[in-house]
Amino acid sequence: MSTFAALADPRFRLLWAGSFLSFAAMQMVQVARPWLAYVVSGSATALGLVAASQGIAMLLVAPLAGVAADRLPKRTVILTSQAFLLATAAVMGVLVLTGVTQVWHLVILALVHGSTVPFNMPARQSFIPLLLPREHLANGVALQASARNVNQVLAPSVVGILLAWHPAIAFFTMVGLHVAAMLTIAGMPLGKPVAAKGRGVRGELMGGVKMAVSTSWVRTLLGMALLPVVLGFPFQQMLPVFQQEVFRVGEERLGFMYATVGVGALTGSLLVATFAGLTRRGLPQLIAGVLFGTALVCFALSPSYWFALPALAVVGVSSQSYNTINQTLLMTNVEPEYYGRMASLMMMTRSMMPLVVLPVGALVDMFGARYSLAVMGALLALAILTLGITRPALRGSRVGG
Repeated sequence: MSTFAALADPRFRLLWAGSFLSFAAMQMVQVARPWLAYVVSGSATALGLVAASQGIAMLLVAPLAGVAADRLPKRTVILTSQAFLLATAAVMGVLVLTGVTQVWHLVILALVHGSTVPFNMPARQSFIPLLLPREHLANGVALQASARNVNQVLAPSVVGILLAWHPAIAFFTMVGLHVAAMLTIAGMPLGKPVAAKGRGVRGELMGGVKMAVSTSWVRTLLGMALLPVVLGFPFQQMLPVFQQEVFRVGEERLGFMYATVGVGALTGSLLVATFAGLTRRGLPQLIAGVLFGTALVCFALSPSYWFALPALAVVGVSSQSYNTINQTLLMTNVEPEYYGRMASLMMMTRSMMPLVVLPVGALVDMFGARYSLAVMGALLALAILTLGITRPALRGSRVGG
């Protein structure tokens, strides 16, 4: 299967283009808003408060957003949520332009942003199976991930230049990206809901939870999605510690570290897209997960900065391959009426990351960055390896059954 096979469908091209633009704006705000919080307050605590506000909002709202993605026309959900994201960027731009920004402004805007993203991303994700034939679904999921990964590399660099030019320009650029994303989705089909109606919001919500809890296969995949959130991905927030305390290099080298992870993640998503025709995907996911943990250990124990960069590249490739395969298996092994709710549950696992960073930071303070991250990587690799040994069905799991 061609790496870009799903893009042959004009409707998926529109969805992908809108997702690319939306991801660009979202990634830019993840850099610009913490920067603004620190500039306004001079406090790292304030920066953490703003970040935690978004994470908590995402965690609380995600289940309801999944119901909306299944019960309401997906185009309507995406357009409405995109309008709210546009509004938050516009308000931040006006605050900066008028010079009245305060930390509490940013906390409120982070809460609104965190409450909106769970409506936007699951609706986009659950749109994919409605647009593509089943044989192209894995390719479509991987390409959607590539749109996010490209922006992990490009968006921070672009927003850094814009912030240096003028902070207000950075935020109004995000407004323009959201407008463009809305224009692309306006050309999409309505995306009528598949979920059966008549059970009410609470019934739909509990139905999704019941299905996830009672279905062993879904439970396992959600657990496998949570493992790297707890034991793997917090490494990203610890990179400044390695830059300053372990490798003792300048700030520009920190940017290279993040860029290396981003390039690796993009490579991983494109690899999954290229080999999306493989039916059995459980074993590749297990291999990617073990490699993710092992690469984290190698990074943590690297004797120098230049040894650490290749390890970070492998971290990016393996982590994104693992996540994309996991998401594909989940979306192809549930009924269409549950697509939105399953996507929202996946988002809930990711939204827990800001909450996990706090105890990880405490471990780093107590035992040092090297040993803390090495132990976490080893535990991640061991946990996934144990799953592969004790659950033989995982090794033979396939897309679509």
